[in-house]
Amino acid sequence: KTRDYRLALLADDLQAVVDTLIPGREFHLIAHDWGAIQSWESVTGEPLQNRIRSYTSISGPCLDHIGFWLRKQLETPGLAGAAKVLQQLTSSWYVFLFQVPVIPEMIWKAGLDRLWPGYLKHHEQVADARFSASQKSDGLYGVKLYRANLLTRLLRPRTRVARCPVQVIIPTRDAYVRPQLNEHLVRWTGKLTLQTLDTTHWAPLTEPEAVSRAVRTFVAAHP
Repeated sequence: KTRDYRLALLADDLQAVVDTLIPGREFHLIAHDWGAIQSWESVTGEPLQNRIRSYTSISGPCLDHIGFWLRKQLETPGLAGAAKVLQQLTSSWYVFLFQVPVIPEMIWKAGLDRLWPGYLKHHEQVADARFSASQKSDGLYGVKLYRANLLTRLLRPRTRVARCPVQVIIPTRDAYVRPQLNEHLVRWTGKLTLQTLDTTHWAPLTEPEAVSRAVRTFVAAHP
């Protein structure tokens, strides 16, 4: 069910994993895309907040932070703020399509799932993209993440503050998550580090060595 994909429940899943693998221990958290979006829930809330030593987020901003960013831009006098919002909405057009029942799933099952690896290879620089056995089901279930969380969090954002040091790796050619979404992030973090990479949204796949180097450096600074 769609409600099973709410961020609070995904945070419970992360807690179950770390309590099983490293019970009672602190840890460093690194996540990308929806993994990063849902990890903000744990980074900014109990019960894991006090166990996370550092957090590295790649192309996965906190939905609540985006909600406040949208308000800030729309309240800015002149057209500059509205232009930024329009630019991000243009990049995130698919988010609104995913709110429509049935149609996204029909498009995916009709063959988009098999075209997706080719899109990643030719437009997103993911050289080893290939069709997998779980490709169809991943897409069909993944759309529920958007329906369960996006509109609720963007329209009614909550105050979410991270206590641990936060590093955000920003792919400068990300076609979906624009760099300006990080403009006011320092408001929500105690210690913020921003790193840019000249690559696409899929930085862990296109620039794995650069991502690993940034994570190692950041983690070493917060042992």
